[in-house]
Amino acid sequence: IEAQVIPGPTTAETIVLHAEPAGPIELKFTYSAQWLGSDIEFADRHPDSVFELDYHIQWINVITSMLVALLVTAVMVFVVFRALRKDCREYQILEEEADDLDQGWKRLHADVFRFPPYKSIFSAVVGTGVQMMLILLGMLTLAVLGVFSPYGKGVTYATMVGLYILSAVVSGFVSGNIYRSMGGTMWINNALVVAALFTLPVFVIWAFLNTVAVMYASTAALPFGTIVALFSLYIFFTFPLTLTGALLGRRSASEFDAPTRTKFAPREIPTVQWYLRPTFHIIIAGLLPFMTVVIEFFYIFESMWTHHTSIPFGMLYLTFAAMLVTVICCSVSFTYAQLSNENHRWWWFSLLSGGSAAGYIHLYSLYYVTHLSSMKGFLQLSFFLGYTSLFTYAIFLMLGSVGYFASLMFVRQIYKSLK
Repeated sequence: IEAQVIPGPTTAETIVLHAEPAGPIELKFTYSAQWLGSDIEFADRHPDSVFELDYHIQWINVITSMLVALLVTAVMVFVVFRALRKDCREYQILEEEADDLDQGWKRLHADVFRFPPYKSIFSAVVGTGVQMMLILLGMLTLAVLGVFSPYGKGVTYATMVGLYILSAVVSGFVSGNIYRSMGGTMWINNALVVAALFTLPVFVIWAFLNTVAVMYASTAALPFGTIVALFSLYIFFTFPLTLTGALLGRRSASEFDAPTRTKFAPREIPTVQWYLRPTFHIIIAGLLPFMTVVIEFFYIFESMWTHHTSIPFGMLYLTFAAMLVTVICCSVSFTYAQLSNENHRWWWFSLLSGGSAAGYIHLYSLYYVTHLSSMKGFLQLSFFLGYTSLFTYAIFLMLGSVGYFASLMFVRQIYKSLK
Protein backbone atom coordinates (compact mmCIF):
# COMPACT_ATOMS: atom_id res chain seq x y z
CA ILE A 1 0.00 0.00 0.00
CA GLU A 2 1.40 3.38 -0.95
CA ALA A 3 -0.31 6.52 0.25
CA GLN A 4 0.79 10.07 -0.47
CA VAL A 5 -0.37 12.33 2.31
CA ILE A 6 0.32 16.05 2.13
CA PRO A 7 -1.17 17.54 5.30
CA GLY A 8 -1.62 21.23 5.85
CA PRO A 9 -0.66 23.09 9.04
CA THR A 10 -3.88 22.03 10.77
CA THR A 11 -4.93 19.00 8.70
CA ALA A 12 -5.34 15.50 10.09
CA GLU A 13 -5.21 12.64 7.56
CA THR A 14 -6.63 9.15 8.02
CA ILE A 15 -5.70 6.09 5.97
CA VAL A 16 -8.47 3.50 5.66
CA LEU A 17 -7.74 -0.10 4.56
CA HIS A 18 -10.73 -1.55 2.73
CA ALA A 19 -9.22 -5.01 2.16
CA GLU A 20 -9.70 -7.45 5.03
CA PRO A 21 -6.20 -8.49 6.16
CA ALA A 22 -5.33 -12.15 6.51
CA GLY A 23 -2.82 -11.35 9.22
CA PRO A 24 -0.80 -8.52 10.69
CA ILE A 25 0.00 -5.75 8.20
CA GLU A 26 3.19 -3.73 8.48
CA LEU A 27 2.86 -0.14 7.36
CA LYS A 28 5.98 1.80 6.57
CA PHE A 29 5.70 5.57 6.79
CA THR A 30 8.36 7.57 5.00
CA TYR A 31 8.76 11.18 4.09
CA SER A 32 10.84 13.24 1.74
CA ALA A 33 12.03 16.84 1.99
CA GLN A 34 12.84 19.29 -0.75
CA TRP A 35 15.15 22.17 0.15
CA LEU A 36 14.70 25.46 -1.64
CA GLY A 37 17.02 28.44 -1.65
CA SER A 38 15.97 31.74 -0.12
CA ASP A 39 17.23 35.31 -0.26
CA ILE A 40 15.93 36.03 3.25
CA GLU A 41 18.57 36.23 5.97
CA PHE A 42 18.47 33.45 8.56
CA ALA A 43 17.79 35.86 11.44
CA ASP A 44 14.73 37.21 9.60
CA ARG A 45 13.19 33.85 8.79
CA HIS A 46 10.12 32.85 10.77
CA PRO A 47 7.97 29.79 10.14
CA ASP A 48 4.33 30.17 9.25
CA SER A 49 2.27 30.49 12.37
CA VAL A 50 -1.32 31.03 13.29
CA PHE A 51 -0.12 34.08 15.19
CA GLU A 52 0.55 35.87 11.91
CA LEU A 53 -3.21 35.90 11.34
CA ASP A 54 -3.84 37.30 14.81
CA TYR A 55 -1.69 40.42 14.81
CA HIS A 56 -4.77 42.64 14.80
CA ILE A 57 -6.16 40.77 17.82
CA GLN A 58 -2.91 41.25 19.69
CA TRP A 59 -2.80 44.94 18.86
CA ILE A 60 -6.37 45.30 20.10
CA ASN A 61 -5.31 43.56 23.31
CA VAL A 62 -2.33 45.91 23.71
CA ILE A 63 -4.54 48.95 23.22
CA THR A 64 -7.09 47.54 25.66
CA SER A 65 -4.36 46.91 28.23
CA MET A 66 -3.11 50.48 27.93
CA LEU A 67 -6.65 51.83 28.29
CA VAL A 68 -7.23 49.72 31.41
CA ALA A 69 -3.96 51.00 32.88
CA LEU A 70 -4.91 54.59 32.11
CA LEU A 71 -8.38 54.10 33.59
CA VAL A 72 -7.05 52.63 36.83
CA THR A 73 -4.45 55.39 37.08
CA ALA A 74 -7.13 58.04 36.56
CA VAL A 75 -9.31 56.48 39.27
CA MET A 76 -6.42 56.46 41.73
CA VAL A 77 -5.41 60.04 40.96
CA PHE A 78 -8.89 61.57 41.02
CA VAL A 79 -10.39 59.51 43.83
CA VAL A 80 -7.61 58.46 46.19
CA PHE A 81 -5.53 61.62 45.94
CA ARG A 82 -8.62 63.78 46.19
CA ALA A 83 -9.61 62.00 49.41
CA LEU A 84 -6.06 62.36 50.68
CA ARG A 85 -6.03 66.09 50.02
CA LYS A 86 -9.28 66.47 51.94
CA ASP A 87 -7.98 64.38 54.87
CA CYS A 88 -4.73 66.34 55.09
CA ARG A 89 -6.62 69.63 55.04
CA GLU A 90 -8.79 68.45 57.94
CA TYR A 91 -5.82 67.18 59.90
CA GLN A 92 -4.04 70.51 59.74
CA ILE A 93 -6.95 72.08 61.59
CA LEU A 94 -6.74 69.65 64.50
CA GLU A 95 -4.43 70.11 67.43
CA GLU A 96 -1.68 67.58 68.13
CA GLU A 97 -3.33 66.58 71.43
CA ALA A 98 -6.67 65.84 69.84
CA ASP A 99 -5.69 62.39 68.64
CA ASP A 100 -9.12 61.06 69.50
CA LEU A 101 -10.65 63.39 66.95
CA ASP A 102 -8.67 61.86 64.12
CA GLN A 103 -10.27 59.29 61.92
CA GLY A 104 -9.12 56.70 59.41
CA TRP A 105 -5.50 56.46 58.37
CA LYS A 106 -4.48 59.55 60.38
CA ARG A 107 -4.92 57.63 63.64
CA LEU A 108 -2.23 55.14 62.60
CA HIS A 109 0.71 57.54 62.59
CA ALA A 110 2.20 55.77 65.64
CA ASP A 111 1.66 52.24 64.25
CA VAL A 112 1.91 52.38 60.46
CA PHE A 113 5.69 51.92 60.41
CA ARG A 114 5.71 49.03 62.84
CA PHE A 115 7.80 46.36 61.12
CA PRO A 116 6.02 43.25 59.81
CA PRO A 117 6.37 39.78 61.32
CA TYR A 118 8.78 37.32 59.70
CA LYS A 119 11.10 40.10 58.58
CA SER A 120 13.64 37.69 57.13
CA ILE A 121 11.12 35.99 54.85
CA PHE A 122 9.53 39.31 53.91
CA SER A 123 12.83 40.88 52.86
CA ALA A 124 13.84 37.71 51.01
CA VAL A 125 10.60 37.74 49.00
CA VAL A 126 11.12 41.39 48.06
CA GLY A 127 14.78 40.81 47.11
CA THR A 128 13.98 37.75 45.01
CA GLY A 129 11.12 39.65 43.36
CA VAL A 130 13.53 42.39 42.30
CA GLN A 131 15.78 39.70 40.84
CA MET A 132 12.87 38.23 38.84
CA MET A 133 12.04 41.70 37.57
CA LEU A 134 15.60 42.25 36.34
CA ILE A 135 15.63 38.86 34.60
CA LEU A 136 12.34 39.54 32.82
CA LEU A 137 13.36 43.05 31.76
CA GLY A 138 16.68 41.73 30.51
CA MET A 139 15.08 38.92 28.52
CA LEU A 140 12.45 41.20 26.98
CA THR A 141 15.02 43.84 26.08
CA LEU A 142 17.30 41.32 24.39
CA ALA A 143 14.31 39.80 22.58
CA VAL A 144 13.17 43.19 21.28
CA LEU A 145 16.73 43.86 20.06
CA GLY A 146 16.57 40.63 18.03
CA VAL A 147 19.15 38.66 20.00
CA PHE A 148 16.99 35.54 20.23
CA SER A 149 15.81 33.41 17.33
CA PRO A 150 12.78 31.10 17.32
CA TYR A 151 15.10 28.35 16.06
CA GLY A 152 17.70 28.74 18.80
CA LYS A 153 15.95 28.14 22.10
CA GLY A 154 19.22 26.95 23.60
CA VAL A 155 20.52 30.51 23.45
CA THR A 156 17.38 31.71 25.24
CA TYR A 157 17.78 29.18 28.05
CA ALA A 158 21.48 29.92 28.43
CA THR A 159 20.81 33.66 28.61
CA MET A 160 18.14 33.14 31.25
CA VAL A 161 20.52 31.09 33.39
CA GLY A 162 23.24 33.70 32.95
CA LEU A 163 20.94 36.54 33.99
CA TYR A 164 19.82 34.57 37.03
CA ILE A 165 23.42 34.04 38.12
CA LEU A 166 24.44 37.66 37.62
CA SER A 167 21.35 39.07 39.32
CA ALA A 168 21.84 36.92 42.42
CA VAL A 169 23.96 39.70 43.92
CA VAL A 170 21.01 42.10 43.51
CA SER A 171 18.57 39.83 45.35
CA GLY A 172 21.05 39.40 48.20
CA PHE A 173 21.72 43.14 48.36
CA VAL A 174 18.06 44.22 48.39
CA SER A 175 17.07 41.59 50.94
CA GLY A 176 20.06 42.27 53.20
CA ASN A 177 19.49 46.01 53.04
CA ILE A 178 15.79 45.78 53.92
CA TYR A 179 16.38 43.20 56.65
CA ARG A 180 19.11 45.28 58.30
CA SER A 181 17.08 48.50 58.10
CA MET A 182 14.27 46.71 59.96
CA GLY A 183 16.61 45.85 62.78
CA GLY A 184 17.44 42.30 61.74
CA THR A 185 20.68 40.86 63.07
CA MET A 186 20.81 37.29 61.68
CA TRP A 187 21.94 38.33 58.20
CA ILE A 188 23.45 34.95 57.34
CA ASN A 189 20.13 33.21 57.91
CA ASN A 190 18.47 35.87 55.79
CA ALA A 191 20.97 35.27 52.98
CA LEU A 192 20.28 31.54 53.14
CA VAL A 193 16.54 32.20 52.84
CA VAL A 194 17.18 34.36 49.77
CA ALA A 195 19.38 31.69 48.21
CA ALA A 196 16.72 28.99 48.71
CA LEU A 197 13.49 30.96 48.17
CA PHE A 198 13.37 30.39 44.42
CA THR A 199 16.08 27.80 43.87
CA LEU A 200 14.62 25.21 46.24
CA PRO A 201 11.18 25.02 44.52
CA VAL A 202 12.95 24.91 41.15
CA PHE A 203 15.10 22.00 42.29
CA VAL A 204 12.20 20.03 43.79
CA ILE A 205 9.99 20.40 40.71
CA TRP A 206 12.87 19.78 38.30
CA ALA A 207 13.93 16.62 40.17
CA PHE A 208 10.40 15.25 39.95
CA LEU A 209 9.95 16.13 36.27
CA ASN A 210 13.37 14.81 35.32
CA THR A 211 12.55 11.52 37.05
CA VAL A 212 9.29 11.32 35.10
CA ALA A 213 11.14 12.04 31.85
CA VAL A 214 13.66 9.27 32.59
CA MET A 215 10.84 6.81 33.33
CA TYR A 216 9.25 7.62 29.95
CA ALA A 217 12.65 7.56 28.17
CA SER A 218 11.98 11.12 27.02
CA THR A 219 14.61 13.39 25.52
CA ALA A 220 13.37 16.10 27.91
CA ALA A 221 15.48 14.50 30.65
CA LEU A 222 18.67 16.44 31.21
CA PRO A 223 21.90 14.49 30.70
CA PHE A 224 24.23 13.94 33.62
CA GLY A 225 26.83 16.38 32.33
CA THR A 226 24.30 19.21 32.12
CA ILE A 227 23.09 18.51 35.64
CA VAL A 228 26.65 18.65 37.00
CA ALA A 229 27.27 21.92 35.12
CA LEU A 230 24.12 23.56 36.51
CA PHE A 231 24.90 22.52 40.07
CA SER A 232 28.47 23.78 39.67
CA LEU A 233 27.21 27.16 38.44
CA TYR A 234 24.96 27.48 41.45
CA ILE A 235 27.53 26.39 44.03
CA PHE A 236 30.49 28.36 42.69
CA PHE A 237 28.74 31.46 41.31
CA THR A 238 25.08 31.98 42.31
CA PHE A 239 25.40 31.16 46.01
CA PRO A 240 28.60 33.20 46.58
CA LEU A 241 27.11 36.17 44.71
CA THR A 242 24.00 35.99 46.91
CA LEU A 243 26.12 36.04 50.07
CA THR A 244 28.21 38.90 48.69
CA GLY A 245 25.12 40.93 47.90
CA ALA A 246 23.67 40.27 51.37
CA LEU A 247 26.91 41.41 53.01
CA LEU A 248 27.05 44.58 50.89
CA GLY A 249 23.38 45.32 51.58
CA ARG A 250 23.91 44.86 55.32
CA ARG A 251 26.87 47.22 55.40
CA SER A 252 25.20 49.90 53.30
CA ALA A 253 21.88 49.78 55.20
CA SER A 254 20.86 52.71 57.33
CA GLU A 255 18.11 53.13 59.88
CA PHE A 256 14.64 52.84 58.41
CA ASP A 257 13.40 56.23 57.23
CA ALA A 258 10.08 56.58 59.04
CA PRO A 259 8.49 60.05 59.08
CA THR A 260 6.59 59.27 62.30
CA ARG A 261 7.50 57.58 65.56
CA THR A 262 6.23 54.14 66.49
CA LYS A 263 4.64 53.48 69.87
CA PHE A 264 5.57 50.45 71.94
CA ALA A 265 2.08 48.93 72.12
CA PRO A 266 0.32 48.30 68.79
CA ARG A 267 -3.12 49.70 68.19
CA GLU A 268 -5.99 47.26 68.07
CA ILE A 269 -7.40 46.74 64.57
CA PRO A 270 -11.18 47.28 64.47
CA THR A 271 -13.55 44.71 63.04
CA VAL A 272 -14.94 45.55 59.59
CA GLN A 273 -17.40 44.08 57.13
CA TRP A 274 -16.32 41.12 55.00
CA TYR A 275 -15.91 43.22 51.86
CA LEU A 276 -13.44 45.50 53.68
CA ARG A 277 -11.23 42.74 55.03
CA PRO A 278 -7.66 42.28 53.75
CA THR A 279 -8.32 38.80 52.37
CA PHE A 280 -11.11 40.01 50.11
CA HIS A 281 -9.06 42.99 48.94
CA ILE A 282 -6.10 40.74 48.14
CA ILE A 283 -8.31 38.53 46.01
CA ILE A 284 -9.82 41.33 43.95
CA ALA A 285 -6.58 43.37 43.73
CA GLY A 286 -5.14 40.98 41.15
CA LEU A 287 -8.19 40.94 38.90
CA LEU A 288 -7.50 44.14 36.94
CA PRO A 289 -3.79 43.39 36.32
CA PHE A 290 -4.79 39.92 35.11
CA MET A 291 -7.35 41.37 32.71
CA THR A 292 -4.62 43.41 31.02
CA VAL A 293 -2.59 40.30 30.10
CA VAL A 294 -5.09 37.45 29.83
CA ILE A 295 -5.14 37.40 26.02
CA GLU A 296 -1.36 37.64 25.76
CA PHE A 297 -0.96 34.65 28.05
CA PHE A 298 -2.84 32.50 25.58
CA TYR A 299 -0.15 33.26 22.99
CA ILE A 300 2.59 32.85 25.58
CA PHE A 301 1.36 29.36 26.44
CA GLU A 302 0.97 28.54 22.76
CA SER A 303 4.56 29.57 22.05
CA MET A 304 5.89 27.71 25.10
CA TRP A 305 4.02 24.43 24.70
CA THR A 306 3.28 24.12 20.96
CA HIS A 307 5.29 24.45 17.77
CA HIS A 308 4.11 27.98 17.11
CA THR A 309 6.60 30.79 17.05
CA SER A 310 6.74 33.28 19.85
CA ILE A 311 4.59 36.39 19.85
CA PRO A 312 6.03 39.79 18.88
CA PHE A 313 8.11 40.91 21.84
CA GLY A 314 7.30 44.57 21.30
CA MET A 315 3.64 43.87 22.01
CA LEU A 316 4.61 41.80 25.02
CA TYR A 317 6.76 44.66 26.32
CA LEU A 318 3.86 47.13 26.08
CA THR A 319 1.44 44.71 27.73
CA PHE A 320 3.93 44.06 30.53
CA ALA A 321 4.29 47.81 31.12
CA ALA A 322 0.52 48.19 31.28
CA MET A 323 0.30 45.36 33.81
CA LEU A 324 2.96 46.98 36.02
CA VAL A 325 1.12 50.30 36.00
CA THR A 326 -2.10 48.53 36.93
CA VAL A 327 -0.40 46.58 39.74
CA ILE A 328 1.06 49.79 41.17
CA CYS A 329 -2.27 51.61 41.09
CA CYS A 330 -4.22 48.69 42.57
CA SER A 331 -1.68 48.09 45.36
CA VAL A 332 -1.64 51.76 46.35
CA SER A 333 -5.43 52.06 46.22
CA PHE A 334 -6.11 48.98 48.33
CA THR A 335 -3.34 49.89 50.78
CA TYR A 336 -5.01 53.25 51.26
CA ALA A 337 -8.33 51.46 51.77
CA GLN A 338 -6.82 49.31 54.51
CA LEU A 339 -5.24 52.30 56.22
CA SER A 340 -8.57 54.12 56.07
CA ASN A 341 -10.08 51.13 57.88
CA GLU A 342 -7.39 51.65 60.58
CA ASN A 343 -5.47 48.51 59.66
CA HIS A 344 -1.77 49.27 60.11
CA ARG A 345 -0.59 45.85 58.91
CA TRP A 346 0.01 46.94 55.33
CA TRP A 347 3.45 45.42 54.71
CA TRP A 348 2.47 41.85 53.85
CA PHE A 349 -0.85 43.09 52.50
CA SER A 350 0.82 45.28 49.85
CA LEU A 351 3.08 42.40 48.80
CA LEU A 352 0.25 39.87 48.57
CA SER A 353 -2.13 42.25 46.82
CA GLY A 354 0.53 43.08 44.25
CA GLY A 355 1.32 39.43 43.57
CA SER A 356 -2.26 38.18 43.62
CA ALA A 357 -2.49 38.52 39.83
CA ALA A 358 -0.21 35.47 39.63
CA GLY A 359 -2.99 33.40 41.19
CA TYR A 360 -5.35 34.32 38.37
CA ILE A 361 -2.65 33.54 35.81
CA HIS A 362 -2.19 30.11 37.37
CA LEU A 363 -5.94 29.47 37.27
CA TYR A 364 -5.97 30.50 33.62
CA SER A 365 -3.15 28.03 32.91
CA LEU A 366 -5.35 25.26 34.32
CA TYR A 367 -8.19 26.40 32.07
CA TYR A 368 -5.81 26.47 29.11
CA VAL A 369 -4.53 22.94 29.61
CA THR A 370 -8.01 21.49 30.14
CA HIS A 371 -10.00 23.38 27.49
CA LEU A 372 -7.69 25.06 24.98
CA SER A 373 -4.89 22.56 24.46
CA SER A 374 -4.65 18.97 23.30
CA MET A 375 -2.21 17.88 25.98
CA LYS A 376 -2.83 14.54 27.57
CA GLY A 377 -0.90 11.89 29.38
CA PHE A 378 1.00 12.07 32.64
CA LEU A 379 4.26 13.20 31.04
CA GLN A 380 2.83 16.21 29.22
CA LEU A 381 0.57 17.29 32.04
CA SER A 382 3.25 17.00 34.70
CA PHE A 383 5.68 19.09 32.66
CA PHE A 384 3.06 21.74 31.95
CA LEU A 385 1.81 22.00 35.53
CA GLY A 386 5.31 21.87 37.03
CA TYR A 387 6.98 24.53 34.92
CA THR A 388 3.88 26.72 34.76
CA SER A 389 3.76 26.69 38.57
CA LEU A 390 7.36 27.92 38.68
CA PHE A 391 6.52 30.56 36.08
CA THR A 392 3.57 31.92 38.05
CA TYR A 393 5.58 31.75 41.28
CA ALA A 394 8.23 33.98 39.70
CA ILE A 395 5.48 36.38 38.58
CA PHE A 396 4.12 36.46 42.13
CA LEU A 397 7.52 37.37 43.57
CA MET A 398 8.06 40.05 40.93
CA LEU A 399 4.64 41.70 41.19
CA GLY A 400 4.68 41.40 44.98
CA SER A 401 7.89 43.41 45.20
CA VAL A 402 6.42 46.03 42.84
CA GLY A 403 3.31 46.33 45.02
CA TYR A 404 5.40 46.68 48.18
CA PHE A 405 7.72 49.40 46.87
CA ALA A 406 4.80 51.37 45.42
CA SER A 407 2.88 51.17 48.70
CA LEU A 408 5.97 52.06 50.74
CA MET A 409 6.52 55.25 48.74
CA PHE A 410 2.83 56.10 49.05
CA VAL A 411 2.65 55.51 52.82
CA ARG A 412 5.82 57.50 53.47
CA GLN A 413 4.54 60.41 51.41
CA ILE A 414 1.12 60.69 53.04
CA TYR A 415 2.50 60.50 56.59
CA LYS A 416 5.15 63.09 55.82
CA SER A 417 2.26 65.46 55.19
CA LEU A 418 1.16 65.04 58.82
CA LYS A 419 4.28 66.70 60.20
